[in-house]
Amino acid sequence: MLYTIPKQLISKVWHEYSTHSTFYMCRQLISHKILSCEFEFSKNSKKFVPSLQVQDTIAEYWSEFITGFMDHVIALGFAIVQFQTDSVGRVYPLMVNPQLVSINIHIENNIQSYSVESTHMDLDTVCIYSGFGFDPVIVDGVGRLTSLASKVMPLINFLHNLRSQCILMEHNKSNPFFFSEIVDTSRERQEGIDFDYYADAGATDVSEDMQFERNKVNVEILKKQQEMYATAHRTQLPRAGDRLQNVVTLPTGHRIVQTPQNTGRQDIVQLHKVISEQICTTLGVPRSMLIADGQYKSDTEGTRMLYDTTLRWWKNHIETTLTDIYTKNYLSNVQAKKNIYLTKQRHRVNVALSAGSLPYAQLVMLYESGVLEWEPYSKMVMALYDLPDTFRSSTAPIMELSRKRKRSNDSSSLDHLSQSNPVNL
Repeated sequence: MLYTIPKQLISKVWHEYSTHSTFYMCRQLISHKILSCEFEFSKNSKKFVPSLQVQDTIAEYWSEFITGFMDHVIALGFAIVQFQTDSVGRVYPLMVNPQLVSINIHIENNIQSYSVESTHMDLDTVCIYSGFGFDPVIVDGVGRLTSLASKVMPLINFLHNLRSQCILMEHNKSNPFFFSEIVDTSRERQEGIDFDYYADAGATDVSEDMQFERNKVNVEILKKQQEMYATAHRTQLPRAGDRLQNVVTLPTGHRIVQTPQNTGRQDIVQLHKVISEQICTTLGVPRSMLIADGQYKSDTEGTRMLYDTTLRWWKNHIETTLTDIYTKNYLSNVQAKKNIYLTKQRHRVNVALSAGSLPYAQLVMLYESGVLEWEPYSKMVMALYDLPDTFRSSTAPIMELSRKRKRSNDSSSLDHLSQSNPVNL
């Protein structure tokens, strides 16, 4: 069986992963802890020191490779690696941009394998690492991703649409729409607007002969007089005069109609917290280690357990991948023998990440209980506070030795007193 993962799907998931802040924070928290560990090499159950060229390559390229490797596993569920050679002949692993390749998956005899198609690079130097538990699946004959990022992508899309609607509602609030309706009015002419009377002091009553019609010129003169009157009083009431600029006269017979305004969702903040909690938990990082807003009760033991489990999972897969990369690129002159397992045990170089730094209280407890010696204890403390190893003292403090002697002297004196003055029961 052969099926292909659509290139558009890979590009979309990669873009969402690269632009979402929660993914970045979770990956930074994990990668910072892993990169603080040192590489340890062992061969045939003994400590092994690589050549100077290999050590320089590891120091130059492997840290960046680990960060990109984590990005691929979280976003795609597998890692696309290319082996490059720099100008001085050093072979190093480099992560491939997923948008430059097409991924095909072959299933034969229930065994799944990958193949890569691309016109932008040499495919002989490209390989895919999988087996992390996020292998793609087939849906309607088309490959679909099952990575950590794809599991929470519906939540991210929902949150994105919700934010867009909230922005639209806030924009409508700042620039609202107004509607007017026509009000029925009488068709009788109004005095002072449509007509007015001549001034005649000798007239005893008002007749139609004394009326005159207001035309357009008379209306403009009246408006000009009103403006002059308003200007004269504006010096006394400046605020009221300024407000006249915002007065808009509606056409005759119209009035403003009150329309309902959308207020938006009241639980938008709570939705943000819940969705970010689901994303962080899926990636194996407690949200309380990223954002401390007091939403949930503090569970220090559970938080630490989740984070340590995630770190062990990543360290295990990174160590396995780095061991395979070291074997492919730096192990040579190995002659195959009949017992291939014995040859593998003798010649394979295992790459391991040293144990990360523990909290200071736990280090002190292990040192005082005699589990740790001064040398590893002092190195872990210096690494915990990012201090250079040159500042570290090579000898244990005298205060510690004197305290042990004092305890031994006190115990001997107590034994002497108990022997000299026995208690009769």
